[in-house]
Amino acid sequence: MRRSIVCLYALLSLVILGSLTIPRERTAAAPVRQDDNTLTIWTCCGMWAGFQKAAIAGSGIAYLGYYKDLWNKRFPGLKINEVDLQSYSDMVAKTILAVNAGNPPDLIGTQGELGLLVARKAVQSLDPYFKLYKLSAGMFLPAMANWARIKGHWYAIPATSNPSQGEILYIPAFVKAAGWDPNKIPATWDQLWTATKKVTKWDSQGNLVRIGVPVNGASTDAINLFCGSFAIYDAKTGKFHANSPCIKNYFRFEQRLVNFYGGVAKYTKFISGDAGIWGGYSTKAYVPTGRIVFSFPDAYWSGQQIDNFWNVDWRLAPPPTPHGTLAERRAIRTTAWQVEIPTGAKHSKLAFDFAKFTFIDYGYVQGPTTNGYTVRAQADKWAQVVVSTAGKIRASHHFPGNPMAAAAKLVMQDAQLGQAYLPTDVAAPYYNQQLTRAWQQIEYGRASIDQALDQMQRLVDNQQRILHAQYGM
Repeated sequence: MRRSIVCLYALLSLVILGSLTIPRERTAAAPVRQDDNTLTIWTCCGMWAGFQKAAIAGSGIAYLGYYKDLWNKRFPGLKINEVDLQSYSDMVAKTILAVNAGNPPDLIGTQGELGLLVARKAVQSLDPYFKLYKLSAGMFLPAMANWARIKGHWYAIPATSNPSQGEILYIPAFVKAAGWDPNKIPATWDQLWTATKKVTKWDSQGNLVRIGVPVNGASTDAINLFCGSFAIYDAKTGKFHANSPCIKNYFRFEQRLVNFYGGVAKYTKFISGDAGIWGGYSTKAYVPTGRIVFSFPDAYWSGQQIDNFWNVDWRLAPPPTPHGTLAERRAIRTTAWQVEIPTGAKHSKLAFDFAKFTFIDYGYVQGPTTNGYTVRAQADKWAQVVVSTAGKIRASHHFPGNPMAAAAKLVMQDAQLGQAYLPTDVAAPYYNQQLTRAWQQIEYGRASIDQALDQMQRLVDNQQRILHAQYGM
């Protein structure tokens, strides 16, 4: 689901930025004359964007629509040169080049790429700023603080949380129509399997017309929740896990699910017909029309989008875990993205102040953008903004009720519990690539689960050793 958001936001960013007089690629590469009240910000892939007057105020991508008055009051006359890049890998590569050329931007953003940027000395230590403003790890959601530090030192500013990725989104009326009790939404993976078998439906030709839970395959979020812990990576030892018993059992669950749905071809045929919820109203969107009964892993932002177009009473339930306990929800990933100041940035202090003001002092304002707060104490303010916005949207369409009011309570609870994040180790991109390849081998019957994951573990361990030696880690 989140990938759909990223794709939409990236597209909107390109539309917005396309109206600027300076071409995007040229802006990224050429020196820009700057005064002391100017920031150059590189953005990407659904991060904050839309800083100029050309931005569509009030749209999900245009932060200007939400922060204009606050920014004008705190930073009067501030000018922002905004550059939208195509991918996070593009962000990393261009940042390293810009630092080496002595012309870096003032702020960039990342998801899991911080470790490589630190290894290449492409971003500054932010310890002095955190000390200056008396900012401590305990202020933030647990995963956000852990994610922004490398070996105990701050290199990123926690920018936005998910704030909880992995709940089950469902529509009670469709759950009941499919033959399952909407008051007993699965809390464990065993229950999810039982419910899926109950609600899945085929037509007379054997084609799927309704499923329980989608196939998630190489999803690190789903793996962690299946194991009830941060299973893919051990932050203390710095070791990646690919072939632990729990991860193998997760892939056995996914393999069984594919087989139950009739195999790869039949499932692919079914799921490819889903128009999704991010392109506007469509009768071919599976969640709001009941063809996916238990949308997992999902989050509040899908409900927020449904409120814009579909008159349905949606709900959120806790994510499935091994035993359905609160303690196992530590496997929830709350991290979304964060921002850094490149080495040699011309306006480091202004950049930190701007990011701190936006994400730390007033992070709760991000709610309507489908981004979450990072400061623990702002949970209630953030929820009020999100619930109020959703209520106004539903009222404008004459939709009854406000499902976000109940959902926000669960989101805030899970945000405090979640401990997982996208690993920042330099080998993380390689791990993700190999995980996808391993699932493809399993899915298409090219290798057994043991063969695919044991081989992956060997490859990842070897690549991590090479990369750590290369960067002196």
